[in-house]
Amino acid sequence: MTRYQVWLDGLGLQDVHPAIRVLDVQEETPSRQFTTASRALGDGQFVTRRSRNSLSITVRFAIREYSPARRKAIMQDIRAWAQGRWLSLGDRPGQRLLVEAETLPAVQSALKWTDACSVSFIACASPYWEEAIPVQAGQASPVITPPGDAPCCPLDLRWKCGSTSGKITLSVTTPLSSIVFSDLPINTGQELIISHENGFLSATVNGADVLACRTPQSSDDLLLNCRKANAVTVSVTGASTGDYTLSARGRWL
Repeated sequence: MTRYQVWLDGLGLQDVHPAIRVLDVQEETPSRQFTTASRALGDGQFVTRRSRNSLSITVRFAIREYSPARRKAIMQDIRAWAQGRWLSLGDRPGQRLLVEAETLPAVQSALKWTDACSVSFIACASPYWEEAIPVQAGQASPVITPPGDAPCCPLDLRWKCGSTSGKITLSVTTPLSSIVFSDLPINTGQELIISHENGFLSATVNGADVLACRTPQSSDDLLLNCRKANAVTVSVTGASTGDYTLSARGRWL
């Protein structure tokens, strides 16, 4: 039995082999960057932009196996496990982090078989913990309140096109952003899917990328305030409104 639990894509490190003991989980201080501009007169600077660049997690563990050959075989299984994408921790229930392996573990000594080993992960594409289960809202009540202590989180949308009558334009507006798609190549019954599954904004119709349909005035992303009720407006021209679903995963620092 181990005190700490670590999962990647739903598989626990502690479950890879009975000889594995998770010793510690270390969450590093996030890497942040501030962009500043000098005052026209006097001392001091303005902060023009704050960005969170990455978040690193290190997992320390031991392999309680006396045989050097079996210990290295277990380590090979751990390195394969470390190629997963979604990290979850026992002390962050209901949250997940999009990661990639930064430093893979290795058996450095055949003699010192009780030594601790470590594997490090880094989150760059989306350096925030997010809710594993999104909150949702529909067109009957398009107000969505994502949890979290981060400043904001992305909005996902799934829109099914109704009957068409010409060139189709769809706009989505939140309290923080607005994106307009013009001349959408979509037909009756097809779906526009706006998502952030890999940490970046994507928009597809029938699996085909339609981000190029965004107007130049559009925001770079669709964002919501965390811990606040966000009214979202979806408007369509050239087609009936059809059905749409809003969803968001609250973010945590």
